[in-house]
Amino acid sequence: EHAPELFRKIQALVTAGRWCISGGWFLQPDVNLPDTESLIRQITTGRAFFREHFGVAPRVAYNFDSFGHSAGLPQLLVRSGYEMYLHMRPQAQDLPLPSDLYRWRGLDGSEILALRIVVGLYHTERDNIVSRLEEGVALALRINRDVPVFWGIGDHGGGPTREDLQRIDEFVGREMHVKIVHSTTERLYDALKAPGCQAPVVEGELQRVFTGCYTSLARLKRQAVKSLASLVQTEALRTATWWQRNQEYPQPALDEAWWDHLFNDFHDILPGTCIEPAEQDALALTL
Repeated sequence: EHAPELFRKIQALVTAGRWCISGGWFLQPDVNLPDTESLIRQITTGRAFFREHFGVAPRVAYNFDSFGHSAGLPQLLVRSGYEMYLHMRPQAQDLPLPSDLYRWRGLDGSEILALRIVVGLYHTERDNIVSRLEEGVALALRINRDVPVFWGIGDHGGGPTREDLQRIDEFVGREMHVKIVHSTTERLYDALKAPGCQAPVVEGELQRVFTGCYTSLARLKRQAVKSLASLVQTEALRTATWWQRNQEYPQPALDEAWWDHLFNDFHDILPGTCIEPAEQDALALTL
């Protein structure tokens, strides 16, 4: 809406294979507090958008920064067409795992290949791209398989810079032990699903960090529950009036209401880790 020319350039880069659409959800929500229907809508709304505008359906889902992951999530992921799940939290000091690469088995028995980030975080800082690459090389040599290094300055790696790109190129030029490539989540999955990669089974939920977030700002959490109930009930009633009384179904208005609701499931809003203006905006949208 605000930069259509830029949007078209991104579409062209995706078509050319130079831009990876990763994850494919509406956003990265908290995946403990929202109802199942909310999580399904996070997935289906995002996948519908990227399929419509970019013609892609990512196979790898991720929630890097969510504070825990419910045991019902593998079922939703598998049934939505995902083949791998990436996360960072809970980190090793909060949740011991037998391996960073594992098969996550959910409550219903569904399994999906999963990977916890162990080299750094989901981003880099202004002065540590080289040390992250060195750490990745050392780990790849030690475990003898592909290792991802996520980079880009700022929250969730939002700002790759020309300076860091030059540092990466220089590092690649002098590294003789492993091959370093600019990659994608899907290419990572293709490498990690190879027969030689060992992936022990981990069952149940992956819990939890920042536990105080799950009791703070209770008023925001209550409003989220009310918002979801109102949306689901409204959809059901309007479906009935469309079917029985031939009333027009208000799809655009319902879509907009769902987008507002899903935005407030964001992992730094719903758990209560947002600043006060964001909380007030969220409450206004869910009233």
